Amino acid sequence: MSLRLTKLVEHSSDSGESSKWKLAVALGVPIAVVSGFVFYWYWRSKKRAKSLAGSAQSPAVEEEVTRTTEPVTSKTKEERRDAQAASASRQEETLSPLQQARELKAKGNALYKAGKYDEAVKAYEEAIQVCPASGAEDIAVFHQNIAAVYAARLTKEADEGSKAQYLNLIVDHCSKALKLNPKYVKALSRRVKAFEALGRNRECVLDFTRVALLDKTESKSLGEAVAAVIKAVGKELSDGFADLGPLSPPPYLVKSFFECFVWKDDLSDACLKNLWMSTHPVQHREPASEQPSPTASSVPGEANKEHGASGDAIATEGMATGDGVTTEGIDTADTKTTEDGASADAKATEDGASGDAKATEDGASGDAKATEDGASGDAKATEDEASGDAKATEDEASGDAKATEDEASGDAKATEDGASIEMKAKDDRPASDGKGQPQQQQAEQANRPDPMEGYAEQPFVRAVQLLRKNKFDDIIKLLTEAIDGGDPVFVPHALLLRAAMYSLWRQDQLAVVDYDAIISSPGLEPQMYSNALVNKANVLAGLQEVNQSQDCFTQALKVDPGCTDVYIHRARIVMESENQALDLVNGAVRDLETAAKLAPDHSYCHYRLAAAYHRLMGITQSMQLMETVKSKFEKAYRQFPSNAEGLVLYSMFLQDFQELDKAEEVLVEAVKLEPGSPLPHFALGLITLLFHQDVQRAQDCMETAIKADRSCVQAYETLASLELQRGNSIRAMELYDRAIKFSRTKAEMAQACIAKELISAQERARIEFGISAQELSESFARGE
Repeated sequence: MSLRLTKLVEHSSDSGESSKWKLAVALGVPIAVVSGFVFYWYWRSKKRAKSLAGSAQSPAVEEEVTRTTEPVTSKTKEERRDAQAASASRQEETLSPLQQARELKAKGNALYKAGKYDEAVKAYEEAIQVCPASGAEDIAVFHQNIAAVYAARLTKEADEGSKAQYLNLIVDHCSKALKLNPKYVKALSRRVKAFEALGRNRECVLDFTRVALLDKTESKSLGEAVAAVIKAVGKELSDGFADLGPLSPPPYLVKSFFECFVWKDDLSDACLKNLWMSTHPVQHREPASEQPSPTASSVPGEANKEHGASGDAIATEGMATGDGVTTEGIDTADTKTTEDGASADAKATEDGASGDAKATEDGASGDAKATEDGASGDAKATEDEASGDAKATEDEASGDAKATEDEASGDAKATEDGASIEMKAKDDRPASDGKGQPQQQQAEQANRPDPMEGYAEQPFVRAVQLLRKNKFDDIIKLLTEAIDGGDPVFVPHALLLRAAMYSLWRQDQLAVVDYDAIISSPGLEPQMYSNALVNKANVLAGLQEVNQSQDCFTQALKVDPGCTDVYIHRARIVMESENQALDLVNGAVRDLETAAKLAPDHSYCHYRLAAAYHRLMGITQSMQLMETVKSKFEKAYRQFPSNAEGLVLYSMFLQDFQELDKAEEVLVEAVKLEPGSPLPHFALGLITLLFHQDVQRAQDCMETAIKADRSCVQAYETLASLELQRGNSIRAMELYDRAIKFSRTKAEMAQACIAKELISAQERARIEFGISAQELSESFARGE
């Protein structure tokens, strides 16, 4: 199984959680979207480690092996000096080259302790020259001791200019030592520190992995320094996150994204229509008679004062019009010939002027009414007592447009002076729409402008309709059309939605641009600004821009002091980060307490609050908090039993307190509530693996989670760990590659990259040390 090297660092402050596996549940977004933890076991075979270490356990600077002791006499200093010289000469003559080398090493050790570093280095170098090739392990010790001298000088003497020089010398001599003895733990450990100081992070991680395979105690001593290196490796390898390209979100992720916010932009039909109507009010047209037109057929009833022509909508010889057409609800009236031959409209108005064919109080009718026999043309009374019926006489033109059985239409006969008017013949029944509604009213309705005209074709409205149907492929395209050329009333809302979709599609930089556009737009409601700032903070946190993220939260509270979402999401980021400092977790608890008061009906913040207390209890090791955590989870469970993500958090608490049956029951409920979410399947697989040791069922759960969401990074990592347990490192590496490819945030990608890097280092070290995959798997199975 893979090494979780960062957990080696945390062994003494593990936040009190008992299980080796830790579940990180990503709720809502983009969140963000989702941030995960890699799961590792630390293993080591004690028997194997002893055999591997063997003679490699050498002190940093070994003590002298031999000493010359002379009895105290009353000889003079010169005599004693001569005696010592003679004794040394006799010893050199009798010592083997290996013994001489060890004597020189002892001399170098003494000089090292005396702080005479240059002389110590010379002694060790002489030892290397004297030592035979058969003493390879001794030569390795001499090189390691030289590295130790440079490390001491680095601490006491080095300035910035010589620091890199000393570090490179340490790496050089440790490398020479390891070439002679690859299992030399002290040389490995010293090179780990030098690599870390030089910023050679991946080489540092590889050496640390080698140490971890050989000596658990030594790896723990290095853990704190290497934790930062491992994080730096993840950051370095995840710099290519932007190159991964867009990744479509599954429906559950979009749903979770919006559900984790208290304030949401209202995209209901009613709200969108109200927005549209606010800038497209109903427009009433002015009466037609008040809008004169230069054309005789466009506005009926308008008298031609200059020529005394009739204003009826008729077809004259010079203008073709449609038969029987009415405009503005006005029918054409019969005309009559006056004594002077002038034609007047058959209409009575208040001042007697010609106008619409309407009835007045005195009962004069101006409508061209049809009679049973189809004859039209009741005579109207005018001020000059004109005759009522337009009859055709021998010496007068007939004005009656009467249809006979033999003719479809009656032409107006010519008068004595040759004036004639062509009359239209039509079915003279009253115009209606077939439902008893006068055609006049129908025409008025038809000519009234529709305030919703063009609404349904708006790109933003179409994008929202696709969102409701969980069809995401064309949404960003439509939102772009809405922003670039749609109705201005929808532009801020289109920007906000497009930014959210960008973040869900793994296009974080584009999301930030849109959020900034909203933040800089004038005249919006405070909630629009605060929502944009909170979402931007979430995106920046996913990009590991922690300080900028916190600045956005601060700005959001200034714009909208009552913004509950600030407290919820600021706490979420803390809870999902690797930095679990007590003050940060306390701050998250306070934020969620505030959110729960501001939004008592929001299930998300209540489950998160209980989880924050759970984390605080683990960090402080305070059993006094246990009842608080339990009561808050139980209260949330009673009040919001349908929140699947909350149930996953609740199950984690139950597992920690060994209520395994209840934990599994809660997870089964979560799976039923949200079968399309990967989180319940993943959590259920985890509990199956840890507490039932049912590997096959656990694997099935992980694969189901991946089917629900191919970006479930934690499931890939778990499956990779199972493959490593089986000794299938190639398959494990493939799974880690998929985890990297489908990561939704830079933080997730960094975790997956770290896991792959550590597995690669472990495989390389395993092969170097001659450890078989089977032996490695058995060591894991024994929990060593």
